[in-house]
Amino acid sequence: MRAIVPLWLIVLTLVSLMPDGIKYHLGTKGILHYPMHLVTFVLTGVIFCWNLLSFRSRLVCAGVACCAAWSLEFLEALPHHNRIEWADVLIDCLGVAIGLTIVTVLQGTKVPLGSYENRN
Repeated sequence: MRAIVPLWLIVLTLVSLMPDGIKYHLGTKGILHYPMHLVTFVLTGVIFCWNLLSFRSRLVCAGVACCAAWSLEFLEALPHHNRIEWADVLIDCLGVAIGLTIVTVLQGTKVPLGSYENRN
């Protein structure tokens, strides 16, 4: 799964930097704009957090995914001289949180041997 993370980031970057005309054609602008952000970043959260054993490491990776969302929004705004769309970043982070929750529910959490929780 680790090999998928960089590939996924490349795809997200390419889609983010596409001209608006192509984005409208793909449906990423307009009425589906926010739902597409949410679905994309739920999937991003799942991809970033999948197969990590501890909740702490999942939380760190979810934070990295949220930083990626902000970075993509910044990169998107730069060439067009637009403002950062903070609503997009918020929805992206909500999607990552949902993805983190899905992974945690499906896989549970494993506590490493010798941790505080395993002591009697």
